[in-house]
Amino acid sequence: MEPPPRKKTRSDAGGLWVGIGIGALVGLLIGAIVLLVMQISRRETLSTVEPQELTPEVVTANDTLLDRPVVVPTSTQVDTQTAQAPQIVVTSPEQEAVDVANDASVVLNFTVDMDQLSLTKTNVVLYQNGKNISDRTTYSYDQATRSLTVSLQPDKKFAAGSTIELQVGTGAVSSTNIPLAKPYTLRFTIEA
Repeated sequence: MEPPPRKKTRSDAGGLWVGIGIGALVGLLIGAIVLLVMQISRRETLSTVEPQELTPEVVTANDTLLDRPVVVPTSTQVDTQTAQAPQIVVTSPEQEAVDVANDASVVLNFTVDMDQLSLTKTNVVLYQNGKNISDRTTYSYDQATRSLTVSLQPDKKFAAGSTIELQVGTGAVSSTNIPLAKPYTLRFTIEA
């Protein structure tokens, strides 16, 4: 014999709502897991993207970073731990030159852009036969060519047959504040 049918009560209706609520919660949980898996997959894809040259593109207000891979060009990355110290690579006159004109300017070309304020008479010193003559000089730095020109004042000339030394100390720093690799001395002789 079958038991008599039960009457639906208020508690049965509450159970129905609890069942619907649990179903919705499970659906949200599954959706969140799917989104998480998609983000992890996207990150793995981004980590394997090779660096490449960037080209300008229009970005609208509706764009987000997740809409496209993020590409970092390697040419603009700076690692200050491995950044190279500036060096002097070309000079005029050349090292140990002889018969240089008595009104010649000295030009130094650097490997990197220099901090113009560090290229002073304290850090770049001109000697004639061992005597400091920096007080008779002018300095000009050209950022475009990364070159420093040291000239005697217009009414001054080097003494005939004298030995000239231009010493650049480690107080001379790059535009990123990295000092010269080591002190540099340029030596040449004026025509007799």
